[in-house]
Amino acid sequence: MRQIEMAELMSAANNYSTSYAKCLYAMTPEGQRLAEERPAESEHGLAADDVAKMRREMENARKDYKVIESTHGDNVLQLTVAIGYLKNLVANSRVARYLAHHHAEIGAEFHRLIESPDLVSAE
Repeated sequence: MRQIEMAELMSAANNYSTSYAKCLYAMTPEGQRLAEERPAESEHGLAADDVAKMRREMENARKDYKVIESTHGDNVLQLTVAIGYLKNLVANSRVARYLAHHHAEIGAEFHRLIESPDLVSAE
């Protein structure tokens, strides 16, 4: 199961380098390794406390990634709706004129958001 998890992590990160694979392997808990595959501490060149720190950081990163992954779809939907609203807002000539006269910076930022290639492709 750990091999599948590591392959998924490498795919998600689009990183298939040997050094990344070795790092993932070094972060694999001892209980998930086969007895004959457990390296000696000096083999991967890290002290036990460094490995423990890296494992904690990896677990924190994994949790953060899962939170982002679970909220990404909703965030994109909300952003798409907001961009659509801004398009309708600045298409109204009275609103556009008011922004130009009283809040030019905000109006310019609205236009930058609407025309942003990254946001247009999200729609």
